[in-house]
Amino acid sequence: MSIVDRQSPLPFYYQVYQYLRHNIEHKVYKEGEQLPSERDLSEQFAVNRFTIRKATEKLILDGLVYPIRRKGYFVKQNRVVIEIDSQTSYTRNASNNNLPRKVKILEMKPEYPVAELAEFFQLEKDQMVWSIYFLRYCNNVPTTLSRTYIPLKRAPELDKHLMKTRSLYKTLEENYGIKPRRINSICEIAFADHSEFRHLAVYKGFPLLQVTSLVVDQHGMPLEKCLTKFRSDMVKLNVKIADYQ
Repeated sequence: MSIVDRQSPLPFYYQVYQYLRHNIEHKVYKEGEQLPSERDLSEQFAVNRFTIRKATEKLILDGLVYPIRRKGYFVKQNRVVIEIDSQTSYTRNASNNNLPRKVKILEMKPEYPVAELAEFFQLEKDQMVWSIYFLRYCNNVPTTLSRTYIPLKRAPELDKHLMKTRSLYKTLEENYGIKPRRINSICEIAFADHSEFRHLAVYKGFPLLQVTSLVVDQHGMPLEKCLTKFRSDMVKLNVKIADYQ
């Protein structure tokens, strides 16, 4: 294929788009590989960066590339399948997808819960909860932000244990004998706010998949409320209606 034909009736951005799409589809750029920078593409095609950006935006809409803020554009890999069922955990999903675990705890602190949380956890007025903010990765790309709440009385000194394992459910089971079980999840669309887009390396307003979950222990006692936001271009959710033997 030629580069930009200035005599063509096709807009310059569309010609750039066609060229890049051709190279992606013919494996010149492989899955997970970074495209040349906007500056390099601008010089290669002798067009301005706005034209390059418009072409890459169309590639994003087509599901062929994904952006990582301050790094550039990467050829899309197969979406990671996240299972939503009674036994869902990041560790299990990472294992099912043959992915290495990478987790950052951005914040962990005790705090007084809002009324809705206190009611769910059946807490007295002066009882606190752990508030934990996780950033999790897939294929070394920041993919998931989770804010989770657990009654402080259910897991005293959780901060000390969790910093060692970086696995919440493993810590709960090994140190407190608690086996979490999800009883409800609500899935909806959300958009990255001023802090989320920085953590997930996307752009402000980027579409996210939001899952709000309620979790109990093996005895049916309220254990956790979790709000998780996934990069919509990196994962797909598999919601299991029931567990079958």
